[in-house]
Amino acid sequence: MRPVAFVGLISYSLYLWHWPIIAFLEQNYILSSGSSSQLKLSVVKVSMIAGTLSWRFVETPFRTGRFRPGRRALFRVTGAAAALVAIFGVFTLASEGFPSRFPSGALALARYTDFDFAQAVRKNVCFIGPFATSGTTFADFNKAACLAEDPTRKHYLLIGDSVAAHLYPGLLAVFTELNVSQATSAGCKALLTDPKNRRDYCVGMQKYIFGDYLPRHHVDAILISGLWAEADFPELGRTIVWLQQRGIETILFGPVTEFNVPLPRLLMLSLRDRNVAMIDRYRSIVAWQTDQKLSEIARNQWKIRYISTYENLCASPQTRAAQDSLPTTSNCPVYAAPSVPLFYDDHHFTPDGSILFAKTMRKREQLP
Repeated sequence: MRPVAFVGLISYSLYLWHWPIIAFLEQNYILSSGSSSQLKLSVVKVSMIAGTLSWRFVETPFRTGRFRPGRRALFRVTGAAAALVAIFGVFTLASEGFPSRFPSGALALARYTDFDFAQAVRKNVCFIGPFATSGTTFADFNKAACLAEDPTRKHYLLIGDSVAAHLYPGLLAVFTELNVSQATSAGCKALLTDPKNRRDYCVGMQKYIFGDYLPRHHVDAILISGLWAEADFPELGRTIVWLQQRGIETILFGPVTEFNVPLPRLLMLSLRDRNVAMIDRYRSIVAWQTDQKLSEIARNQWKIRYISTYENLCASPQTRAAQDSLPTTSNCPVYAAPSVPLFYDDHHFTPDGSILFAKTMRKREQLP
């Protein structure tokens, strides 16, 4: 088959080009913001085009055509090229990647592209997951530290996945009159049964909270947060009914505002290119649609307190006032403070972002 034979013919050039293209797309999140299937198809198309052109105008003339060099010339040229590449690589490392490419404000954001969130969310202590040093088991959860009781303050228990854990720094800093406990695990939604997730540490947390801790301990309110999707609504409803039947007040947090690419990198590129408008192009509309539907069900059907990050952050005069001197996008903040992004990735609050969100809850009297 001629098309298949042609792929074989250009296979060496295709081999040389496909990996740099993949590496470039993975590093440049702006170009890789489409769906996974679209990205893979783009890689195939661009690699085939580059491989074909390289085979026709580089490989063929230099291997068998008039540009074919002699052995001595070949070694001299490739040796010089290798030396230049090595020199450029050393210079790039020594200059730390040519930071002058970015304005000073963008460089201040750079530290958040590899942000260490461990201390803020109490990783491997009250937020367990596959990153645990002793393995992915429920044994990593420190019950004494995470569920400590204080009879002088109301007891609120925060449960859920990583988007519950990132609320903890703000709750701790703003609502000092509350005793906020934390039982969170990565990728594990706080549901009575979660058939999609049967990892050991998820099952252990689920059984302990719903089967042991809540039946035997008093809490004044449960704070539930998760990376919600419409498919979660039925089981979330059953979980809320279970809590209501036991007289436990339930406060539900809606989906967090999301981006299709890590926000710190997006902000850096917007500052470099002086194009604030580009930020909105990478804001996820799916999370907003989910928030609208979940808000309606929670308030009108389940009759529980619902806290929307969209309503609090995007409609809050406080967050808009805090950004008067900062680049903004739509009516939603992208910074928690000067040179501090709201998220350290595409949907998890930085500690400052968590505190900003908690302050909107205080302002709107949503807690305690």
